Amino acid sequence: MLPRGEINGDLPMEMVSPILELGKVIWALIRKYYNYHRRAYKEMEILKEKWEALECRKRDIESKMKAQLERGKSPREEVKNWLQRVEKKNFEIENIKQEADKRLCFSRMKLGKLACEKIQKVEELYQEGDFSDSLVVDPPVTVSHGEKLLTTTLLVGKTSAIRTKEKVWEHLLGEDFRKIGVYGIGGIGKTMIMKQINNDLLKETNKFDNVIWVTVSKAFNVIKLQEDIALKLTLNLSEFKDETTRASMLNNALEDKKRYVLILDYMWEAFCLEDIGIPEPTPSNGYKLVSTTGNFDVCRRMDCKDIKMKLLSEDESRNLFLDTVGHDVLNDQDIKPIVEEVVKECACLPLTIITIAGS
Repeated sequence: MLPRGEINGDLPMEMVSPILELGKVIWALIRKYYNYHRRAYKEMEILKEKWEALECRKRDIESKMKAQLERGKSPREEVKNWLQRVEKKNFEIENIKQEADKRLCFSRMKLGKLACEKIQKVEELYQEGDFSDSLVVDPPVTVSHGEKLLTTTLLVGKTSAIRTKEKVWEHLLGEDFRKIGVYGIGGIGKTMIMKQINNDLLKETNKFDNVIWVTVSKAFNVIKLQEDIALKLTLNLSEFKDETTRASMLNNALEDKKRYVLILDYMWEAFCLEDIGIPEPTPSNGYKLVSTTGNFDVCRRMDCKDIKMKLLSEDESRNLFLDTVGHDVLNDQDIKPIVEEVVKECACLPLTIITIAGS
């Protein structure tokens, strides 16, 4: 008769249960790794299918995001992080595929195990790439492009200057015209409104990549204008005296600026853009050119969309003066006729009115 608590005189009963449990665990591992071995290449096919789906989602996201970035938006950090993780996973899977193609370098068991693990990771990445809200955000409104805001006078009241500014702004943001010419007599406020537009563009960072302001000298000179534009682009042309060479270098530098607005203030005569090195603005390159001049013929010869800046009406002149000095001056009956005389002497020129009213 066998001793109580022993089996065949070899093992105590209390040791049998743990051994059986250990056997189950070992057998489960054997089956698991056997399945890795048996299904290795099947798992690789599943991995490839999952990865192709993830790549399709990645390309769709990049395509949509590109269109939105061209409109001045910024990518969400979450989206950028996801794209980076997909690229990293792509590198890992490419290595597995290369080793799988060699076959001899990878045991089938190891290949199957890696494929199963990567399938799960790829599925997780695919689900995380469901950016149903938005791929981009609006950039912060800051002064950019390395340019400083220009000192200018505020436009007060609903004057012709404000209406002119609104027209220029509309054409700048629209697609119908690439070259805009603002013309009118001296002192009417052309430079004033263009300085304000320059400053507005610098703050509206999603409109254009660069805003370039150049004041054209009265005695027009190709070399001088090339030098002035190059200075704004931090391009050194001083070593080159040939106009054609300088024009080519300037052209390349401007093209590198992507979407830009070039503002040429105080133009006295028309010239050929190519001679200077200014690329012709087209819908495809996104460039815009704005010039101010006292001569309509300059706008016509430069093939610009002309915008005439008109004199203020008498009522507008009076209101602009009072908006600047304060309407309470009319409380003094002795001053009222003086105001009328001063406004009349200003000849309906907004800059003259603002200057005198502010003195």
